[in-house]
Amino acid sequence: MDESKARKKEEAALKKAEAQAANQKKREEALARKNAEEQAERLAVQLGMGTASLKGDRGNQEDRVVASRLSQGDRCCAVFDGHYGEQCAEYCHAQLLVQLQRSPYWFAFNDKAALKAAFAQTHAQFLKESNSQSGTTATVVLIRGRTLQVASVGNSRAVIFSDGKASQLTKDGERSEVPPPGLISTIPETAERILTQGDEFVLLASDGVWDVLSNEKACNIVRQTLAANPASPNPSEAARALCKAALQAESTDNICVSGGDVLLLEATWGTMYEVRVPEGLTPGSLFEADLRN
Repeated sequence: MDESKARKKEEAALKKAEAQAANQKKREEALARKNAEEQAERLAVQLGMGTASLKGDRGNQEDRVVASRLSQGDRCCAVFDGHYGEQCAEYCHAQLLVQLQRSPYWFAFNDKAALKAAFAQTHAQFLKESNSQSGTTATVVLIRGRTLQVASVGNSRAVIFSDGKASQLTKDGERSEVPPPGLISTIPETAERILTQGDEFVLLASDGVWDVLSNEKACNIVRQTLAANPASPNPSEAARALCKAALQAESTDNICVSGGDVLLLEATWGTMYEVRVPEGLTPGSLFEADLRN
């Protein structure tokens, strides 16, 4: 009897220790994520880009945003709106821009093909390396010189404010409260624009913003926030103001925002896409024909 009690006591102590270790790991991961986000925000401001995110009423923050100066000095920003978990959005956050710069199309300055190849490779690697059933949208805006290239899948919208007007750069994907399991799309819609002196800034956000704010309203919030400090405009302050406005407008979704001045500071933005494939479908074949276009 004493031996049985001792064994149960040991098992209880082991379970308690495992639970404590798991909680400690979660705290460490949360702290590391917070530190990385703060570092990314500081870098984004230096590059003329601002980022912000809010969890809203959702239990978990499944959105991700990245702003970066790429290997040849070009600038890029991307937003990933995850669903069925954060794993896919986190993977794309870490890998999509890496794959973009590894593509042979990148060095040939074929940005449209490079973006499609990056989507394809990231998609295939996630399926290979992860058992997660999560997915994500993606929207990317890349600026090289005065050329702005957009690639997008899903309903994370990119908008440019030019000559006092808001113009949508991306097409909205099919909308549903929760995307269904299976392949939605992994081939991004692409668009190209030559920047002009009338272009003020580009805004990229997840549907937590667009569900409750129009393109014009969102751009006005950003513009007013930037104008409040003309000597030293801070895109991150503008991004935070937009997140707060969306939350006050009763958005219940995760909210993720990026933005920057396209004239003086040359920002770029990102796209979202579903990376899950039904059983029996080969992901590589989905992209081969489209990449030749």
